Amino acid sequence: MAKMLVLSVFALIICLSNACKTPTPAVEEVVQNEKHYDLSLKVRDLEPDKLNNLYIITESNKIQNFDTNLELKYEFSNKRYGNLTNLDLRDPLRILVFIDDFDQLLFLDNTLSLIGELRLSDLGYTDVTAACRSNDDKIWIFDRAMRKLIKIDELGNKILESSVFEDYGVENAAPFKMIEAENSLVLADKNQGILLFDNLGQYSKKFQITNAVDLQFNGKVLYTYDGKSLKMVKLNFAIPTTIGFPIEFRIGNLQNIKLTPENWYGIYPEGVEIMSRN
Repeated sequence: MAKMLVLSVFALIICLSNACKTPTPAVEEVVQNEKHYDLSLKVRDLEPDKLNNLYIITESNKIQNFDTNLELKYEFSNKRYGNLTNLDLRDPLRILVFIDDFDQLLFLDNTLSLIGELRLSDLGYTDVTAACRSNDDKIWIFDRAMRKLIKIDELGNKILESSVFEDYGVENAAPFKMIEAENSLVLADKNQGILLFDNLGQYSKKFQITNAVDLQFNGKVLYTYDGKSLKMVKLNFAIPTTIGFPIEFRIGNLQNIKLTPENWYGIYPEGVEIMSRN
């Protein structure tokens, strides 16, 4: 009897002990340094215009235009063509869209309505890697098969062409972006660097900047981002300078950086972060 009483008291003590224990909390996933986006959407590319309106190529292959209040104004939905490669906003009434997959150019008005197209392959240009507007409202293209720069009009008529790039000591060129501004034409090539030409297609020099993922150029200064650092080059100097950018951009999977005189734009797979430069 005494033995049974002792066992009962012992069991009661264990029960009370377990009851007093603090329950183990449920495991929760804690997200540290959660990224804030001013625009939340899947971004492939972004171009700001001179008024800081944004033109974004989305992963769903649309072009969306946002005003400075980040309100969606216009949209171009692409279901007929291949992946949209990049935009040239030099003429806001005739926005140039390059499609690498099909060697094709599209022309959009200021509401992103399609107003024209030019299939470069029909003109014999079958391996175009980059295209842009020229200062005289013509179009520069680079054809990798021909290894030349060619200037054409919107009907495809040839205006002029460069020598083959091997004549400049540049082999296996495949620029992915080019921009003309203030009578200078720059080409960004991940392997060859940044190539500088004049507005007649005459080669000038090469800047040793490789692995660039994008290019910006205002006629005097060019900027490139390589996934880690942002570089600036003044045309009258040959040495690139690494410049700082907002430390906030280092949080998250930063894909690209754009800048205007007013703003920084951090471009991520899931959105865009905007910070003032003033």
